[in-house]
Amino acid sequence: MLGDGVTLTAIGVAAGGVASLLAIRMLRSMFSGLGAVELVPCSAAAALVAAVAIVASGVPAWRTTRLDAARTLRAD
Repeated sequence: MLGDGVTLTAIGVAAGGVASLLAIRMLRSMFSGLGAVELVPCSAAAALVAAVAIVASGVPAWRTTRLDAARTLRAD
């Protein structure tokens, strides 16, 4: 479960980074006076999104490992 979440997070962060760079390039061609891309804030935002996504997929995975499967199946 955690591996799937990390994989999807990595794909999403990579796709978002590429899309944002393409959008900035398009906006620069439309508007004059736009500055350079600041990599530190962009990287920090991507790292924050990735950390939240990993925690969001890690908590259910951790809770699942603590369950007794036989007892859970008998309860249903």
